[in-house]
Order: sequence, then C-alpha cells, then structure tokens
Amino acid sequence: MNNLQFTASLLAMNPPRRDRVRIYQLLPRLFSNVNETRRPNGTLAENGVGKFAHLNDAALAALCAMGFTHLWLTGLLRQATATDYAKIGLYADDPDLLKGLAGSPYAIKDLFDVCPDYALEPADRLAEFHALLDRIHAHDLGVIIDFVANHVARSYRSLVRADLDFGAHDDAARFFDPQNNFFYLQPDSPGGGPPLRLPSFAEGRALSPTGRVLGGCDGLFIGELDHGKVTGNNAVTWAPGLHDWYETAKLNYGYDFTTGARAYPHAAAPDLPIPDTWHKMDAVLAYWQRLGVDGFRCDMAHMVPPEFWAWAVARARERQPNVLFLGEAYDNDPMKVGPGNVLHDLLHAGFDAVYDDPAYKILKSLYDGPKWANDLDAVAGDRFLFERSLRYAENHDEVRLAGASQWGGLGMQVGRPVAAILYGLSRGPVLLYSGQEVGEPAQGAEGFGGDDARTTIFDYWSMPELAKWVNG
Repeated sequence: MNNLQFTASLLAMNPPRRDRVRIYQLLPRLFSNVNETRRPNGTLAENGVGKFAHLNDAALAALCAMGFTHLWLTGLLRQATATDYAKIGLYADDPDLLKGLAGSPYAIKDLFDVCPDYALEPADRLAEFHALLDRIHAHDLGVIIDFVANHVARSYRSLVRADLDFGAHDDAARFFDPQNNFFYLQPDSPGGGPPLRLPSFAEGRALSPTGRVLGGCDGLFIGELDHGKVTGNNAVTWAPGLHDWYETAKLNYGYDFTTGARAYPHAAAPDLPIPDTWHKMDAVLAYWQRLGVDGFRCDMAHMVPPEFWAWAVARARERQPNVLFLGEAYDNDPMKVGPGNVLHDLLHAGFDAVYDDPAYKILKSLYDGPKWANDLDAVAGDRFLFERSLRYAENHDEVRLAGASQWGGLGMQVGRPVAAILYGLSRGPVLLYSGQEVGEPAQGAEGFGGDDARTTIFDYWSMPELAKWVNG
C-alpha cells in the first residue's frame, strides 16, 4: 500500500468529526502570572502566582479563538506546600515532604479542595473556583482536572470531607489488607525502620533543594514515626531515595503489587467485596462532577487496577454520560498492573483516550537519534489504540520544543513539523501545553525543577514568553 492509499484508508476508518477533543493544558499558578522577578526558589510574595480571576472573559475568548474544546486545569487541587495559610487553618507542610516551595501538584493534601494560592480571598477559594467554572462554561469550553488515583501526599488530611480521610480505620500491622487504604511497612521491610527516614536530610545537612532553602529538615515526618507507608512509586522501604516519590503514599485498591494477588471483584471472582478505597475515590469523582467538572485526566492510570477503572468510569457515566476520561499510562512501565497491554485494558475499561507516549518518543528520537521516519509506521499498526491516543508535543512532564538542548536545538520552529505530524496522525484528541504556542524555552533553573528544559511545576514562577502574550 502506498502512502496515498494508506491515508485514504485512515480517513475511511476514522472520518473527520466536528467534536474532536482539543485540549489546552494550563497551570493556574503559571498561566496568568506576569511577575518578572523569577527568583530561583522564590516565595509566592516574591515571584507571584496566577489567580482564578485572571482567567477572565478576555483570556477565555482568546483560547476559544484558538480552537480548543477543553481546558485542563493542572495543579488545581490543594497540595502540600511551604506557603502558610494559618489564618484559615491551612498550615505549611514539613519541609522534608516538599519538592519545591509551591509544592508538587501530584502530592495532593485534599482531593476535595482547591489550592488557596489561586484565590483572591483564600478562604473563598471554592466559591472563586465555582465562578471560574461558570465563566469557562459560558465560553462553551469543557473543564478537565487531574484525578490522581495512585497516591496522595503523606500529609493528606481533608478538611472538606474529613469523613472520607484515608487510613483512619486501617490495620497498620499488615503490609496488605484489601480494606486498608495504604500499604504499611513491616519491621523486616528494607531500610531498617521505624521511623520512616526521608532522603531530604542526611549527615546533618539538607539534601533536597527545597530543604536547603527552607531549613528545618531532619529527615523525619511526625505522621510516620511509629509506622511507615509505601511510596507512590511502590518503594517498599523505610529509607526511600531522592528519586523516589518519597513525599507521597501509595493508595491500596485491593491489588498487592508485590505478589499480583487481586482481592477485589474481577472476572474470576466477581463476588469479592469492593475495597474501601474504591468507594472513597468514587466519592471524589462524584464531588467534582456535581460541581460541574466535565472530565478527568487520570494520573499514572496504569498503576491502578483496570477493574477499578471499569467500575468507576461506569458509575461516573451514570451520573454524567458524556464525562471525559483521559489516561496517563505507559505500557512499558514495570509498575503497571497486569501482564497484558495496559493501554488496551484502560480503553476497554471505558477511557476515551490514553497517552500516546510511543509516537511522541519515536518522533523526538528522529531529532535526537537514533530513530528513522519509517519507525512511525509502527504506531499505526494497532488500529484500536491508534485512533484512541491523546497526542501531544509537550506537557508538564516533557521537555519544551524550544528548549536549547532539545529537539536538535532548532528552537521554536521545530514545533511546526512536530505538531503537524503528531496532531495529524489521527482524529483522536490532541493536547497543547500553555507556552508551546509562543515557543516557551524553559531556560535556566527555577528552583526544585532545575534546568531541565521543563517549565517547573514545583516552584512559584512565570513564563517569560507566555507573559509577553498575556501582556499583549
């Protein structure tokens, strides 16, 4: 089959649709922040922060004019942070738990709350978010937020739904119990605990960039002195390393990742009881759906059992038939659940689309080596997956196209062929990351994020190229 015939066959199988999902990803912290200070490891007061109110009708009209159908509000939920809001009962976190002064958007401290940084009046943050939802919907845009199912901040404590806190009734004497919310380290677990010893401090000095700035580190967390929880990246140790997700604790869905045992309803045992964590996470989805959220980008979805997703997506669609589910998932990750192709598993569980990491990696390797253009043919071989892949040239985890050390050092112009190829591969959903449209290069070290050609998600910062656009 020649290229023309191949293209024609693609169109026949997947004709153009008017409802193609086109997502603009933005961090409220960064998107509208035009503060030019940009002090590495700077505080909110020094470097500024974007606000819900800044996403006004003018900004939303401009995004509509660019052709987007949905906004993904990344980092919306209240995370562990160094910023103190003691006046409203929200206290700064232990510096040993922090990656960046602003805090990691994926170390969530309350799955039912929004980050107070974004509110003009932090005590009214949920009301201000409701107003933002109304503005976005008035422009006929859908709203997507993160649903982080695999892990929470070690300091997790919900003020909005204290009745649904994790771990309150757990048996911490057991590593794995299907009705526990967490996995608990045992006396003989590696690392020589208790207590849990965090890698932020050793030999009398802070090791993490954030700890060095804040001070006060001792390598301990008061919440885990007599017990310890497994990290979000499945590290079963009393002494996680600096490259572990040591600031987070893994949630338990009735799947023992150390043995592969499944203690939840599945095809071979459909009558097993539903784990407690399933019910609590369904309550999270229902809460945001009631507030008007239109979809969920599900973080590291391959680390959570597909059976949970099938159950949760079905329940969410009973409440809202057109709710969108997008899965960040990587089939080559050894932490995935199950032996099969986890991307297929998630799509069969009801996801609308999963990350197209394979095509992205192949295309980047055309510029950085050693791939060839013909290697892209491989991503079209799986028709079921091909048409249900979310394609991106940038996102918060990946490097900037215009980064001087990336994509052959070609700068902003490389975005034209890269986006044309990735976005044109199929009629599946596409994603553009804020700053991509103006060639944001992410040059220099911002703080915890370092000088890695990625715009930091951990620090208070602003994007120089995007700030120029915001300022006209």
